[in-house]
Amino acid sequence: MSPPTVLNSSKVHLRYSLPSDGPLLYRLYLDSGKSPLEGIDWTGDVGGYWIVAEVDGVAMGCIQVCPSLPIARVELLCVPVDVPYRLKARLVSKLTDMAKVVCRKLGAQAISYVFHPTRYKDWPRIAQRRGAVKWASGDMYLMKV
Repeated sequence: MSPPTVLNSSKVHLRYSLPSDGPLLYRLYLDSGKSPLEGIDWTGDVGGYWIVAEVDGVAMGCIQVCPSLPIARVELLCVPVDVPYRLKARLVSKLTDMAKVVCRKLGAQAISYVFHPTRYKDWPRIAQRRGAVKWASGDMYLMKV
């Protein structure tokens, strides 16, 4: 996948994930530098659980929205590592803003998230500028069910 070359004229289009988007989401997950997840089936119905960002018809990023009340979660922000910085900033901004809108519309009063400090090193500063506060620290674990 190669990112669009004309960054200023390219519009970021956001959409909910389709039921068949699992393999696409997993590709974005891997392209963002995350470790492979062995034994997880990404071919199931993922419709509506993710927001996908497209530029010129090409999926360039995604974020998982986990609705809950009163605090929703936003996880797995994925933007490929080879995306130029300015476009990555636009994608991250659009995806996180839309995730906030979705959670608010579903009734959440707040959202929580964990970010990878080396992958998105500017995110804490940006999040705080947008009103976020550091809530907790620790490690996130994954357990198959």
